[in-house]
Amino acid sequence: MNHAEYGPSSDEAPHEAPHDDAPHDRAPHDDTLHDHARHDTADPDVLCTQLRRIPRVAGDYEFGAEEALTRFGLGESELAALRRAGLHGRSADGEFTYAGYDLHYVGLRLGLAQDVLAGVRLWRTSLERLTEAGGMRVRVTYVPKLPGESGPVEGRVVLPGRPGERVELHHLAPAAEFTAELSADWPALPGDVAAAVAEVARNEFCRLPERHFGDTELARRIGLTECWTGARLVVEGCRRLGRRARTAHGLMITLPFSSMHSWAEVEVDGVWTPVDPLIVDVMRRWGGLDPAAWPVHRSPGAMLVPLVWDPPAPYPLVSRDGRDVPATFLTRVADQPAASGAAAAAGPPAP
Repeated sequence: MNHAEYGPSSDEAPHEAPHDDAPHDRAPHDDTLHDHARHDTADPDVLCTQLRRIPRVAGDYEFGAEEALTRFGLGESELAALRRAGLHGRSADGEFTYAGYDLHYVGLRLGLAQDVLAGVRLWRTSLERLTEAGGMRVRVTYVPKLPGESGPVEGRVVLPGRPGERVELHHLAPAAEFTAELSADWPALPGDVAAAVAEVARNEFCRLPERHFGDTELARRIGLTECWTGARLVVEGCRRLGRRARTAHGLMITLPFSSMHSWAEVEVDGVWTPVDPLIVDVMRRWGGLDPAAWPVHRSPGAMLVPLVWDPPAPYPLVSRDGRDVPATFLTRVADQPAASGAAAAAGPPAP
């Protein structure tokens, strides 16, 4: 089978994708600071120019044309236009494969990734509902997905105040649950902190590969970041101002399904206040969140439940032998009945 990598034309050789054994600790362009220009555009040339900043390896290209269409809404006409614009990928005997982070980034900005967009709209409606209510008492149930396992297996879950608790895991059966009191009452950020937080939102949201998680230097250089690194950027910016700040990892509460998430917290008048400019910006741009009511430095704490603080990296809330176990986090108002197993199997949209 003949494999070939494709991307920009030969006169743009510095941007070519490295092979698996090539170093990926620097971006394939000069090290000058990225100007953080926003790319609210559907121009494939602009989008692909931004994506070519990501250091990549040949193993990143795992998605074929069928997955590009079903998961990100990108049909052959869109993919062909993106290839002409310089989208990286690999070809084998005429079949093209792509990096998931590229497809997610483009599908979101072209308005074609319907599942992704549905997830963002779910975030927005939950944030508005929880904020308007002033908070809420919710019940979260962990439902692991272990297809092919006929019996229980030993695993661990992360619960409030109980990290790494041992539990039995069964496929699509509740493994653990907790109740959380959500609050929408958070102090406003001081002006210097608000400015530092808003600066982070100038980065473009992109689901970068895990090997780049936490690399704030790379994020500043290429102007792209995911949630964990975005939280680290906020913490670094606040600490430079002499403010106490920390990362938090836990759940972003949405009804009926919550999601693992990472954000920052900064101490304001003795209160550890959640801040997440990246996710607020995503909801403003693609979820319908009102920008006038929601500046990026406003706290979305009404929908955030921290489970651990300042971990070295985000880690799974359900695990087996130290490895992540996919799970659904069924979420309901605390006095409502639990959802069925069928709902657990369905799971949330995948933003």
